[in-house]
Amino acid sequence: MDLGKLKGCTVVTGFHGIGFVGFIAVDFMVRKLEAERVERYFNRKLPPVVFAGKDKLEMPVEFYRKDKLGFMKLSVMAEKEVLDRVVEETLTEFKKVGVKQVLVVGGLASRHKQEIQGVCNTAGREMMEKLKLAPLDKEITVFGPMASTLIHGERLGLPVVCVLPGAMSNVPDPEAASEAIKLIAGVYGLEIDTQDLEKDARKVEKRLKELDQKDDLTDRMFM
Repeated sequence: MDLGKLKGCTVVTGFHGIGFVGFIAVDFMVRKLEAERVERYFNRKLPPVVFAGKDKLEMPVEFYRKDKLGFMKLSVMAEKEVLDRVVEETLTEFKKVGVKQVLVVGGLASRHKQEIQGVCNTAGREMMEKLKLAPLDKEITVFGPMASTLIHGERLGLPVVCVLPGAMSNVPDPEAASEAIKLIAGVYGLEIDTQDLEKDARKVEKRLKELDQKDDLTDRMFM
């Protein structure tokens, strides 16, 4: 794996966590910015899944670049041990080639939308201030690949900041992804239209209201 083309970049990534916020945000930014694919990651323990389309074959883990932003896109879910290995190997390579810092987009389980909060490792404090992220208003437990990113970033002295908009935990939350994208785009001077995500968010909200109004479980079984 040669990630030399990401030298000097801030790399944005995200995982299939709360509300799928991280994956939705990274996938959307890569497509909207028409970022250039620069590398792929291979590991025999990752699920054998590819995403095929017209003139396209997408691997489970791919890397992209657009100007000074890089992207690490994970399109599959995998066991904790496998994802930890992916994160460890990738961050070690990031440090080696001179990646500037890593932004991890995720979701903070919350019924109420609030200002975007953040978590960072020791080296990421300056970046967290630049992003104007609010510190957590209460203690939380960070787990899974997001925690692995913080841990390995700390070990390597690589700045890692987690961008955490409030999100619904039981369904995909495109609105939360949109909020994270707008924050990142504002800091890096990018033009990214998130109207498509906001339309999706309204569809999700409408569907949830419809389900909430139905009291008969029988009706729900066939939806």
